[in-house]
Amino acid sequence: MIGQSGFTDLRMSHAHRVANEDSVWPSFTDIMTVIVMIFLMALVIILIRNVDLVQQLRETMTSERQVAELARTKEAQRQVLEGELAETRERLSTTESRLTEASTSLESARSTIESTTEQLKQTETVRDIAERDRTLLQERVVTLLRDIGALQTLKDRLSSEKLAATEENTRLGVNLESIRKELEAVRSERESLAADVSELTQNTVELTAIRERLARQLAESLGTISGLESDRQTVSEANIRLEDQLASLNESYAEAVKTTNTAKSRIAVLDEELDTVKTRYALSLEQLEMLEADLEQRERRLGEQQEQLNKAEQQVVALKGDYVDLEDKYQKLLRPARSPEGRYAVDVRYTTQSGVNLYQIREPGQSEYRSVNLVQLYARLDEISASHPKNVYTRIIIPDDSGLSYNDAWNFTNDIISRYDYYNQ
Repeated sequence: MIGQSGFTDLRMSHAHRVANEDSVWPSFTDIMTVIVMIFLMALVIILIRNVDLVQQLRETMTSERQVAELARTKEAQRQVLEGELAETRERLSTTESRLTEASTSLESARSTIESTTEQLKQTETVRDIAERDRTLLQERVVTLLRDIGALQTLKDRLSSEKLAATEENTRLGVNLESIRKELEAVRSERESLAADVSELTQNTVELTAIRERLARQLAESLGTISGLESDRQTVSEANIRLEDQLASLNESYAEAVKTTNTAKSRIAVLDEELDTVKTRYALSLEQLEMLEADLEQRERRLGEQQEQLNKAEQQVVALKGDYVDLEDKYQKLLRPARSPEGRYAVDVRYTTQSGVNLYQIREPGQSEYRSVNLVQLYARLDEISASHPKNVYTRIIIPDDSGLSYNDAWNFTNDIISRYDYYNQ
């Protein structure tokens, strides 16, 4: 090395001092380079980890959105299934009501059939009675006709007798005329024939009596014939009425049979409808059971997916917690170191003597420490933290001869800094 005068400095001690000064700075540079490289490597690792965590968080959020969309889809499907189930139950209730109405109609039809059958039985009974009355009337008519025939025969016989009597009367009148003529001719024989005239007069009286008796019998026969004719007309009218009643009964019987056949066909139709309704009811029950089974299966799948969603949410929450922790650690790594510059610096001194803990505090602007107990220390630090929020710098001083163990000193320092220091707020 050349001095200021231009000559080389050949002193041993001076050359050694310069060499020592030159060897110190490269070592410090290497150390700082290693530290910076370690910091950069840690920063790169943290950034890569942060990128991975961000990617995982994005994937988790995507999965969460997919699960939420799937849950909404399942919820919509469940609502649709509930709507279909409600419609099926409504159709089932309608089917049951129709089944009840069909049963009621069937019962009413059966009661109608029973009443119709009863009426039919009564009609048949009336018909039998009418048939018996008709038979009796026919027998009576036959009897009356037979009597009328006998009376007609009697009438004919009486008419013939009347005709014979009339002829006899005419013959007797002719004889009487001839006798009268002969009487004029045989006046002389009047006395001899007086007895004959008296006898003939008596015969005439007898013939007149016979004629009157025959006329009276004829009148009686005519009255009997008139009564028989009126009875015959009455019987004919009664027969006509009975025939009309029988025709109406036959019509009623035909209508009853027709009503019975209609009711039977209606019952058959109602039975078919009942079978159809029962079949549809059974099919509806099967469909309802299938829908309920499908709904239970979908609800079970939905529950499984909900469990998976809850697990995914728990994983998301855990990942968010890890991310928050890593973010805090990352922010702590990136944030500047604790420094009292621009802060409200409070010094806390902690020692022990004869087993008694001693606490001292010194605030900015004070030159000496002030002795306090633990309660007063916390109270004062609370007041300072309230007066200077997030701006308090706590400096914990543990002397070498404090008599404290490492754990006690560390716990006290960590407690004070975590409570009141700005770096942890």
